[in-house]
Amino acid sequence: MDRFEKAGIALLVLLLAAVPTAVHGWPETVAGNVFTASILASGLTLAWWWRTRPRLVAVLGGALWLTAALLGRDGWFPEPVLALMAALAAAAALAWTGRAAWLAALGVGVYLYIVWLAVMPSSPVAVVMFSVPGFLAGTVLRLRREAVDELARRGRELEEERELFAEISLRHERARIASELHDIVGHAISVMVIQAAAGQRLVDHDPDGARQAFTAIAESARQGREDLHRLVELLGGRDVGVRVLVNGSGRGLTIRVENDRSVQERPNLSGTGRGLAGLRERIHELGGQLRAGPTRHGGWLVEAVLPG
Repeated sequence: MDRFEKAGIALLVLLLAAVPTAVHGWPETVAGNVFTASILASGLTLAWWWRTRPRLVAVLGGALWLTAALLGRDGWFPEPVLALMAALAAAAALAWTGRAAWLAALGVGVYLYIVWLAVMPSSPVAVVMFSVPGFLAGTVLRLRREAVDELARRGRELEEERELFAEISLRHERARIASELHDIVGHAISVMVIQAAAGQRLVDHDPDGARQAFTAIAESARQGREDLHRLVELLGGRDVGVRVLVNGSGRGLTIRVENDRSVQERPNLSGTGRGLAGLRERIHELGGQLRAGPTRHGGWLVEAVLPG
């Protein structure tokens, strides 16, 4: 595609400069040939470097075009080559960014003033028509390109942040799992160690007490195994799917937590019975309301509404 683009621009340059010169009559003087070569060279800089080196195109191409304008000020000047000036102005707008773009615009203005004095001092309309629109078009293209680059950069930053947050979340999850394992296994092992020590002391003079100690060891081991198995199932996500909704309306806040029906039997866990009551009291102190209970789908819902 790049080769076709370069060939197309080169063909356009020939149509704008070489063809009108050939129709008018090829110059026979050295100055005339330098004039034509300068115009062709200025256009060919666009073909080769307008994408990769726009600053080189703006400086070198503009200098060659101005050289041709100064050489042809007293003779015939092909008006179609004014279109090349528009393309060079667009390249100048693409070449510099930020504050340098304002200096580039000032430089283009000075350049056009010199061209106007050299080519057609009677009227600046043609110079303005074939330069200002091109410069504005190049500016729009540059700003669009900068916006695309900024979005791409921001996208990379967001991706890096996402990976960082994922890594942090993984670390926190591993720490939580380690804590759960420590609580479950550590409690069971502590009970077994205590009961084993007691059984060692009782085995000679109190066989029944030793038997009870070893029974407690077996029960602690069984309970620890069940708790560990239940933790693995919870970590596997096979018990429920939990939906959490946090909605802010005005200055109020609604927090809703709902889970589906469990696919396994209810675990044999005992609680204090004060969890929901304590939560309801704290929410009422803030002027809010708490709703908790089973859903029609067999799950459980807890919803808190806090005023603004």
